[in-house]
Amino acid sequence: MHPHQQIRSEYMAQASEESDVRHPVDVQVGTNIRKFRKLMGKSQQDLADATGLTFQQIQKYEGGANRVSASKLHEISVGLKVPIQRFFDGVEDLVVDDSVIENERKRALEEQKGRIGSAAAKLQKMVDELKEIDI
Repeated sequence: MHPHQQIRSEYMAQASEESDVRHPVDVQVGTNIRKFRKLMGKSQQDLADATGLTFQQIQKYEGGANRVSASKLHEISVGLKVPIQRFFDGVEDLVVDDSVIENERKRALEEQKGRIGSAAAKLQKMVDELKEIDI
């Protein structure tokens, strides 16, 4: 099996179980966006303005939380005046083993547990407040 196929098949198997798992290639592309943005002396807002995105979306791309579509990557490339292939620097060196995917799954699971716990606490507070209402 080709290394890229292995990365993809391992990722897809994990991603089907955890929707928040970030693929190492997405993280690397995002890291490179940040690196070139800083090298060009641009802020996230500067890049957002040049591409028609929000700075929050740039943050998500740079962190690997959101995947960058081909068209958006092209716009970022034009906005930073960096050849598009440079955003894939380092991808060929990625070695994705089970521990990388497992650690990312654990991080995503803990994040989801936190959100659920927060929602449950808010719901319980509302239930308690409703109990206090005299009807």
